[in-house]
Amino acid sequence: MNTNDLIENVNFKTNKTSYVYLSASSYNTYKIGHSFNPEKRVRDISIGNFWKHELLYKVQVHGLVPRLETNVLNGLEEIASRREGEMFLITKKTREEVIDVFKSKISESINEMRKQVRAKTRYETKILAKHGVNEVPVYTSIARV
Repeated sequence: MNTNDLIENVNFKTNKTSYVYLSASSYNTYKIGHSFNPEKRVRDISIGNFWKHELLYKVQVHGLVPRLETNVLNGLEEIASRREGEMFLITKKTREEVIDVFKSKISESINEMRKQVRAKTRYETKILAKHGVNEVPVYTSIARV
């Protein structure tokens, strides 16, 4: 993952609370998404589908939501039998195992993004110090999960 992409593609100034969530329907079909209100979003998804979705797990995040969601989507693709966008067919794992994988992918992604933000801040501190600037703007704080 390129640190420049991380800094340029993320809206760090958001103050809205958002969630990355995992939902499931029948026959081992799972969906990962992000929403300000995941309960309402899961109800909305269920309206047009024969199988009703159930919210399994949600993680509250501030900023970095699209990047985090993409990382988790790519991580869950490793255990999926089939993937179509944000929907997965996972046949060889129980719901509890899928939730555990989801949690671990969220945690790994957040920790990796925190590391990249710290590295970017250190890099910019070195560059700005050469020009007599001692204070570097902090992009974000990312809480551990």
